[in-house]
Amino acid sequence: MWNRTIVSAFVSGRNRNRSSPEYLRFAKGLLEAKCPKIIFVDKVTMLTVEPLVSEGNLTKIIVIDPEDFYLSEHSCPNFCEINGNKEKDTLEYFILMCNKTEFVRQAVATNPFGTEGFVWVDFGMKHVCPELSDAEYSQMIETLASKPILEEELRSVRIARIWDLEQQPRGNVLHDVQWFFAGGVFGGTAATLIEFADKTRAKCLQIISEHGLLTWEVNVWYQVWLENKKLFFAYYNWHDVRLLTNY
Repeated sequence: MWNRTIVSAFVSGRNRNRSSPEYLRFAKGLLEAKCPKIIFVDKVTMLTVEPLVSEGNLTKIIVIDPEDFYLSEHSCPNFCEINGNKEKDTLEYFILMCNKTEFVRQAVATNPFGTEGFVWVDFGMKHVCPELSDAEYSQMIETLASKPILEEELRSVRIARIWDLEQQPRGNVLHDVQWFFAGGVFGGTAATLIEFADKTRAKCLQIISEHGLLTWEVNVWYQVWLENKKLFFAYYNWHDVRLLTNY
């Protein structure tokens, strides 16, 4: 019945524009969805999330320490050059966002539910589709987990895009956010997702080494795409419910 494991993560205090209680309200439907899920959370969030996960709803919660993220050990002396929201777009937040592929890597390695596919869904993604009730959101997550594996998922990363990938970047590809990819949803099968994680890690470390900063995960992925176009199958969407319905 289940073809994909849903993967998500949350670390409290990383997004200063949105409180942890607000994130948890957005994630209620995700947490209540009765399908295979692996949710990575910090120790503080674990105390709140665990009671929300009903017995038998196929959720594995993994406690994480942000200090263990591979990017946490690297300094970024030029991070001040980023033209973002100074409250939200902090180095700590970017480290978390760029760790999405690492969370998926760990999910693929453990695969407690034995699924062929895996899909990353942002923990607070429901904020882009507020018209959905929690029950409707849960149903969409369950539908995504049960859909047959698509042919392109066997050979590429299926990922939501916004801008035309063939157009020129807008501004600087390091200093200005590039919405070629949406960031909130991507998936595939083991081999391509591990390759995606490897190339994302290598690109992040290259950017830090050469420029002394880190950038948005979508900017990193765009640069990975430029060098590995066959690794990606991009489907059109916007920052709304189409992130899920168009997958």
